[in-house]
Amino acid sequence: MGLPTERTHLYRVYEIFEVMPNSSPQRVTVVSGLEFAKAALQPLANQTNNECFVADAKTRQVVIQMNVASANGLPRPTLD
Repeated sequence: MGLPTERTHLYRVYEIFEVMPNSSPQRVTVVSGLEFAKAALQPLANQTNNECFVADAKTRQVVIQMNVASANGLPRPTLD
């Protein structure tokens, strides 16, 4: 087996979503790399009370959530 002819992707692609009041997720942006996803999510979550999350674009797995109410009604901690 030879070397791959296409360059291997070093970073995964992530989609940033905001969940609207009607419970519909709205894609806000797409970024490459988890650190960039975290950096894009933080200001979005700070400017809204709606749930916001990052999902892996390929697997659809949610990897970071913000502004999600906890089961006991207390706010969840923020990413710092």
